[in-house]
Amino acid sequence: MDRSALPIYAVSGVEYGPSEAPDFKSLIKEAFGKQIRRIGPFIQMALIGANDTIRSAPLPENTNVYLTSASGDMDVTIDVLNRTVRDRQVPKPLSFINTVSNAACYYFTKHFDIGGSTSFLSTREFALESAFIQASLDITTLGVETALVGSVDIITQPETTHRIRVGALENDPLAQGSHWFRLGQPNSDKSSTEKPLGYLIDAFLFRDANALINHIKPLLKNTDKISFGNRIKPQTKQAIMSQFENSEYALNTPAKGHYGTNAGHVLRDYLTHENLAETQLVYIQENTCGELSFILLQKP
Repeated sequence: MDRSALPIYAVSGVEYGPSEAPDFKSLIKEAFGKQIRRIGPFIQMALIGANDTIRSAPLPENTNVYLTSASGDMDVTIDVLNRTVRDRQVPKPLSFINTVSNAACYYFTKHFDIGGSTSFLSTREFALESAFIQASLDITTLGVETALVGSVDIITQPETTHRIRVGALENDPLAQGSHWFRLGQPNSDKSSTEKPLGYLIDAFLFRDANALINHIKPLLKNTDKISFGNRIKPQTKQAIMSQFENSEYALNTPAKGHYGTNAGHVLRDYLTHENLAETQLVYIQENTCGELSFILLQKP
């Protein structure tokens, strides 16, 4: 095991397909024993998705939150814009405050008693990948003890506009999800009661497929798996797979549809898979400019 590999001690999340209508208020009450007032689906799903990861073990004081989204809290943003532009009314104060996506992090510090710094990383493409890169830099260079890395993406009406925003094709089923990962220091002295589910070995961005192929070739064994994001172009996938004898990763639990941070579902699926000990997973995504992101995980 690479001594710089970051252990991943817990994962959790939720994902809902196009025909599902989750009762977020009931789920919040079940998780926290009370209602949390004046928050919308975006913040609700962030809290619900992270709940099991955060409560799996006591968190140290120096715990940072890295929350990201491909679209942000568009529900509350559209509501505020409708009230101010269309209806010529003053927006509701909390709705106006919650248009700042980092507002979701406030609820983490309040309801999970987190004392470290919180960050919201906003990028339409490579959202979760960017959060992993930022968290790994802070752990290795700033001594952050624990990092909570998570993503949230919700379905926002109208559907036609939402499809354009998330890059979904006309027939792609739309979904929404929240995925969370608790990372620790490399070589940290954890008790025997908490063993890592896996390790974050590497995460990086590349200008093209050739640069990525040259980087990962020395890292893979033939038994390792490769997975591709929902924006990968067929010709890019073919160019990469032609250079490797590795098989493509088959999800244990199929994804329920398309959203900006589908990467979270794939990574959680791999880390909780029971039959992949001592393997690695390469996850590759592509943006509209042909640049590529790469995450390498390893199971113990």
